[in-house]
Amino acid sequence: MEIHNYSLKRLIRGVSYAAICIAGLAISNVASAQMSGNYTIDKNSAASASNFQSYNSAVEALRGVTRSDGGPSLGGGVNGAVTISVAQGSGPYQEQVVVPAITGSNATNRVTFDGNGERLQFSNSSSNTAVMKLNGCDYFTFHNINVKTLHSTFARGFWVLNRSDHNIIEDCEIDITSCTTTSSGYGCGIAMVGSATSATSYTTGGVKGLYNTFRNNEIYGSPSNRGMYSGIAFNGSSSMTDLYLTIEGNYIHNYYTYGIYEYRNVKNTKFIDNVIKRGQKLSYTTFAGIYSYFNAGGLYDGNYIADDCPSNSETYTAYGIYAYYGSSANNGDLEIINNTINLNSGRYRQGILAQQFYSNSKKISHNTLYMRSNNGYGYGIMSYSYNYNNVEIKNNIVDADFTQVSHIEFSSLGVRV
Repeated sequence: MEIHNYSLKRLIRGVSYAAICIAGLAISNVASAQMSGNYTIDKNSAASASNFQSYNSAVEALRGVTRSDGGPSLGGGVNGAVTISVAQGSGPYQEQVVVPAITGSNATNRVTFDGNGERLQFSNSSSNTAVMKLNGCDYFTFHNINVKTLHSTFARGFWVLNRSDHNIIEDCEIDITSCTTTSSGYGCGIAMVGSATSATSYTTGGVKGLYNTFRNNEIYGSPSNRGMYSGIAFNGSSSMTDLYLTIEGNYIHNYYTYGIYEYRNVKNTKFIDNVIKRGQKLSYTTFAGIYSYFNAGGLYDGNYIADDCPSNSETYTAYGIYAYYGSSANNGDLEIINNTINLNSGRYRQGILAQQFYSNSKKISHNTLYMRSNNGYGYGIMSYSYNYNNVEIKNNIVDADFTQVSHIEFSSLGVRV
């Protein structure tokens, strides 16, 4: 039927135009949508708006770039909390993953990767030494991921850098048994450093991250080689900075030199309830359970540190907690409480070395130290300080029976007392 009424034709055209505009808006909204809610990673299922076939495809969706699995764009960014869960039984996933800053992630809109215990593995390279790299991302949680390195030299599980803030790495198994090198810059479960090749280049990359938590992870090297230099390593920047870092409840074993390695210009780190065992290595060198060099303050509470060595070698030095030097700028309070340290090997042993010279205060109490061997010598607790009036050492148990031992020794202003 032909419509001759001009007004009616205009009305119909207007309705049609409005419908086109509404459809266009709907398409535009799909293109600019942001992620929220629950998603999966399952390489055995088709890529879709709710399933990714790889970790990298999930990161691409968060970034808003073309997905490598061919799935649809989800617009990029987040506008609500996001949980991305790996399907049980779908691993292993063979890929390097780099997580950058994502639009919209914040305290409310946290992004969680739940690995469900499935393995994420890769043979790293000199250009990217870690399986999982946190490169400026904020408010991410990495939960229950079995991270495994496959390279003998480039063997970092997680690498945190470029002001990655408010992130949590928890309940992960971090397997560094592929690592055979004893270089400090490569073999490490979690590295929060700026350099791809060094754990001591503290000025590289500025502040690597604030308000991060590493908790309840198992981190281990191989007992059949000397690899995995440290379980967790991190450093500061050009000036003393409180990173608001908590390292809690981790089980670190079969490391070569340091269970936890804190290097320069970091203030007030919390080390709580970690179990750190040197382990059954083929050969031994000087080592420390927790090593802190040129940092300020810190809380060491409830840690268990042991050499766990199969023989009583006398060729190396063993330290439980090593808190050395510090800085006269931006002092912190050093508190070492409720720790148990068991060192039964090594020629020279120090259970607690509290030589942060400039700490505002020191409290060393309720620690139990076992150093039982007929060979060797050392100290249960040694403290050196420039502010003797603020040092409190009490209610510690030192059980030692080797040849030469000082249970507690401390000094102030360079004068032995």
